[in-house]
Amino acid sequence: MDGRNFLILSDLDGTIVPMGLPISAENIAAVTRMEGDGVVFSIATGRSPEAAMEYVKDLPVNGASLFFNGAMLYDCQREQVLGTTALTAENPRLWIQFAEKVETSIETTSVEIHTTRGCEIISEPKYDDPRLIKEFYHVLHTPLDELCNMKKTPWLKLLIYDTPEHLKEVEQMAADSGMLFYANMFYSEPTYLEFVAKNASKGYALQAIRKMPAYKRKTFLALGDYLNDLTMMKEADISIAPANAHDAVKRVADFVACDAREHLLVWVEQHFSEIVTRIKEKQAIH
Repeated sequence: MDGRNFLILSDLDGTIVPMGLPISAENIAAVTRMEGDGVVFSIATGRSPEAAMEYVKDLPVNGASLFFNGAMLYDCQREQVLGTTALTAENPRLWIQFAEKVETSIETTSVEIHTTRGCEIISEPKYDDPRLIKEFYHVLHTPLDELCNMKKTPWLKLLIYDTPEHLKEVEQMAADSGMLFYANMFYSEPTYLEFVAKNASKGYALQAIRKMPAYKRKTFLALGDYLNDLTMMKEADISIAPANAHDAVKRVADFVACDAREHLLVWVEQHFSEIVTRIKEKQAIH
């Protein structure tokens, strides 16, 4: 196959990394073969670079990638930040007040402020997400007072971890506080409610990568499984969801493929001619 015109932008957890499992040797081999045919491979994740790269250290990521659900663009080969879009507001104090309100209003909530230093948690350690340490995050328990200077320490994303019932309460707090004027709010899992800047999402980040000189002529294939992937799936030229994806993601996908546990990147390689045919059909319509 001739893959020189294609860039694959893939989510990790639930898409090519099955929950609780490492990326498969089969997926790694498939990416290596496709890159040999000219395909560019990038990742799109809500994770930080350090938390992601421990999972995919054997995966040959050779394209500009996005982290923190689009708040950071990153060159994995050079280990270089290409750009960030931090949470901002006309009055940064609003974010501090909102984080404090969430932390004090719901006892069991874990409030994570993700910065370039790591995952900084302002709530009590006993309510931490137990997956953080297992999944290679650099966790810091930081008093909110030390994070108030958002120019000095930009907030890349705010993540609230709790039960779905409690997160519904946080949604209402965000609406009542006017935070949705300044942020995109979405779920990355049923127990993770996230906030990133209004002009930060996987879809916005895809647009930014598409404008880079090296990728201007590329056809973008997006792979994703959950609600935080929707903007990317809609923005891509072709979107592919694993069989285990959220129903809303499967509805917008051009292809619903195998389950994440069955090596999604192998499926992409094996069905590449069908994907190219679908691209041509879509181009003919437009």
